[in-house]
Amino acid sequence: MSPFVHGRIYPEIESSGLVGYTLRVLIDPRIVRDHWRSILDIDTLRIYLRNIESPCRIVLLLPAKRDEPAIDATYESMRGIGVEELPSSVVITPEAATAFPDTPRDSDALAFASTALIGDADIAVSEQLASKPECVTRFRKLHIDLFSIQRAKQACEVFVRGHDVPWSFRFPAWLMPWTPFYSMVDPDIQAMEQFRALAIRKGISPEVQERIRSLGLNRWSAIDYTRDKLLFYTIQRRRANRHKLEKQEFTFELSYHLTSYFLLFWGALDQISWIVNEICGLGFTVAQWRKVGVAKREFLDRLREHAPEMVAIFQEPDFLRWIDVLRRARHYVAHQGTAMLSPLFEKLAHEPSQTEIDSEIEQWAEWRELASRWPMAMMETFRPSFRAKWYEKNHKRISDAAFVIQSATDSAI
Repeated sequence: MSPFVHGRIYPEIESSGLVGYTLRVLIDPRIVRDHWRSILDIDTLRIYLRNIESPCRIVLLLPAKRDEPAIDATYESMRGIGVEELPSSVVITPEAATAFPDTPRDSDALAFASTALIGDADIAVSEQLASKPECVTRFRKLHIDLFSIQRAKQACEVFVRGHDVPWSFRFPAWLMPWTPFYSMVDPDIQAMEQFRALAIRKGISPEVQERIRSLGLNRWSAIDYTRDKLLFYTIQRRRANRHKLEKQEFTFELSYHLTSYFLLFWGALDQISWIVNEICGLGFTVAQWRKVGVAKREFLDRLREHAPEMVAIFQEPDFLRWIDVLRRARHYVAHQGTAMLSPLFEKLAHEPSQTEIDSEIEQWAEWRELASRWPMAMMETFRPSFRAKWYEKNHKRISDAAFVIQSATDSAI
């Protein structure tokens, strides 16, 4: 029913929702003894969130206790920090059984996946199961991440950072602001600061010293922040998929930050190129800026003469493949559009026309029911979502979040 407030009826979007403020983490009881310190680290973050009155929170879950005296102490310890015990540990859900079709009904993986679904867990933590790639993939089909305890801690960091609470288990501190945060917790930034100190001792010009400082402290912090936002909305997207929210995929948020990501990395490569230009004595001037770049022919030719070992880095196949995709993506988001994500489907042998697709959609009961209540102008605003449903029904899905770049070899994210 639509909300009725102050004498007015307000529309409510069906099958949608906002960001989740709770991260639910299911713990395999078998890991508690060996990883008690890590669990206390997560509990410290939970206490911090309560202390600062943050709306986001982390909930630790345990499967219902079985009749196993060996884990009595584990449950007592976890109860002491306020764990939530689920009502089941052996019930098998139909969804989990579908995701694990060839697995015996009494397997630990199937039971743990079912328990995770029953407990609406965002993350399931099991050292043993997380070491099996196939098991991780099957949990992902249920829109649940299966992690080791260390990966689970990283997910907790991402979740609270996404809610604008800077936190790192590497350097935990109350009330840390964003400005110095990544420079204090990211070892890559700290390595770049050591590089800048070495450049100062070697007499590198103040201009290039500033380029190194700006790359390490400013740009790399922005790259880290954007990465965390992307990972945060990925968590939110899986939650929405698990709850079957058809109209909430966080596509706008992911696309916004992905667009920034491409631009930030491209600018970082420019900064690196100018740093290499001076340190290796390539001799390019500001007026020759079009010739400076890690993929520019003249730049690489001069670098090959002065520092052949560095050219080898810029010519590695993985780097060339990555920069080709980055170049195309950066050009697109800078000049043509944004990195809007969408499902990617395998093309049919015979693709019907848009008119044929629309004709079929208009015969669906859902469309006809809505059309009986809404004017055609309103129905046209629904048509893109109905077309997406048609593609979902009639095509094999390759990726649920792809950014297609014309002629690039890689496009799915």
